Amino acid sequence: MCCVGGSCVDVVDGYACRCLEQYSGRHCQLKRGSRCASISPCLNGALCVDVLPDDFLCHCRQGYSGSLCEIADHTDVCLGAPCAAGSTCRATHDGGFQCLCPAGRQGPRCEHPRPVGSAVNASVSIVVDASALTVPQLVSYCTAFHSLF
Repeated sequence: MCCVGGSCVDVVDGYACRCLEQYSGRHCQLKRGSRCASISPCLNGALCVDVLPDDFLCHCRQGYSGSLCEIADHTDVCLGAPCAAGSTCRATHDGGFQCLCPAGRQGPRCEHPRPVGSAVNASVSIVVDASALTVPQLVSYCTAFHSLF
């Protein structure tokens, strides 16, 4: 990205912008007193660039679109099949993804087998109308339910 109202300076990890007095922002893209500087209209980490005389453009990050970068298009993060072992990839609101692991798998991408007998972080709540059951039926029901886990 070039510096709009300034000059680029090489630094160890890339570049930095040295802004002229009337500009500010990481890329010297904000003209003091401009719409970008005063109302920050661009969303989701987009770069706002002033367009003369009194307008602006938003340069969206990957995965966003719209005039203000307000439309999230995160479906592409799962296209590369980042999750392993038949797990389900779900896009997250921040542009990342989460892998929903099938039984027997674990890890951020479900890349590791779950050791046999290891605990699974899950909770289950079942509501039973115990008034319709006898005590032996209720005990039997609870025993059967417990054996599932």
